[in-house]
Amino acid sequence: MVFMSGGKQPGLGVRSIVSGGAMALSVYLSGALVGYLSQILLARWLGVEQYGVLAFVLAVVSVLTLLAGMGLPSASIRFIPQYLSTGNTDGLRGFTGWSRKMVILGGVGLGFLMLLTGWVSSFYDYAYADAFMAAAGLGIVSPLFALFVQWARAERRILLSTGTEQLLRPGIFIALVAAAHYLLPVGLGVPVVIFSNVVAILAAIVLLGVRLDSYTKQNPGITGGAQKAPEWLGVSLPLMLISASHLVMVNSDVIMIGLMVGAPEAGIYSAASKLSSLVSFILVAGNMLAAPAYAGLYAQDKPEEMQNIARVLAHLMFWPSLILCGALLVSGRWFLSLFGMEFEAARGALYILVIGQLFNVGFGSVGYLTDLTGDHHGGLFVRVCTVLLNLLLNALLIPLYGIPGAAVATAVSMIAWNAWLYMRVVKRTGVHASILFAIR
Repeated sequence: MVFMSGGKQPGLGVRSIVSGGAMALSVYLSGALVGYLSQILLARWLGVEQYGVLAFVLAVVSVLTLLAGMGLPSASIRFIPQYLSTGNTDGLRGFTGWSRKMVILGGVGLGFLMLLTGWVSSFYDYAYADAFMAAAGLGIVSPLFALFVQWARAERRILLSTGTEQLLRPGIFIALVAAAHYLLPVGLGVPVVIFSNVVAILAAIVLLGVRLDSYTKQNPGITGGAQKAPEWLGVSLPLMLISASHLVMVNSDVIMIGLMVGAPEAGIYSAASKLSSLVSFILVAGNMLAAPAYAGLYAQDKPEEMQNIARVLAHLMFWPSLILCGALLVSGRWFLSLFGMEFEAARGALYILVIGQLFNVGFGSVGYLTDLTGDHHGGLFVRVCTVLLNLLLNALLIPLYGIPGAAVATAVSMIAWNAWLYMRVVKRTGVHASILFAIR
């Protein structure tokens, strides 16, 4: 497997991170453009109500996919760099073989749950019933895709991981959706869109499987994997809850608007939420590069190098994000109009979410610094508390203010989340990841 190349991990220093940054950023930017193009086309082709149904169901599936994966994709970023840096070949083989088997089982279980949910909902004429049934296939394939992407990412194979996730899969998806829109006599519907997504993910899994095939052949560690399962689960399950709490934070507003107000409003708000995430896409790209380096350097007890990486990344991530923030604040109405005139109603929510995302970037990679340096239990406590705050604020503000209320709830919770994690990281590791520290 690619991880077995020499038993060593690529460079972990600042120069290695920066040299890979241009490629990661260009791939991620291209993927973001493809992704947003697909969202604009979907909003226009489906209409505001059906787009809202799609946004609601995909938000639910994204959270459940993490549960099905049991945190093993996230744990890959912790264990694989650790095994590579210490030359533990048996541990590496055992982890990859066992985690693949468990994620496949989890995906099958999630698919059955989605199918059952849709079937039961159909008896009550629930608006989301057909979409949930169609999402059964998505539940099966998504956890395995997430695992394979993280395997490649842990080895810092940026083109393979990010290119497949951000370019290949959405590219195939948009091509299939466009073909369905123009060729199907019945027109485009949410189940067809979800099925197209399943096919695109399957194609991406095949590519990743071929590239990682040498990893999984003749894997003697699978047999011994069960003996280390408690150790792996002791890390992966808290990471699962951490990742799930992040997705709940990101998607709870869409889900609660869909439940409390309606599908059209969920679709309108979802457009604003997706646009605001443009501000933090550079943070995501930087984290993908830095996460394996943080894990490896922490295992080697090199806090000074961790601080150097954090300082450089703070500058690389914040200033472009500030420019994007300004562009969305100045031209937010025009960006929303690309989805359709109805979506301009989310302009106020967009401004609030954009400011929240800028704070998110300004605090730096505090999430990864928490989770990959042994403080995942403390990080989980912080996430759970702030997610509960988010749910409470959404429950209070959505009935009073609608879409802007959901945006306030998300922005306030996001700032509290990052500030709390930042204080924990500084106290435990001495590493300051914020832009304020970097410009001192």
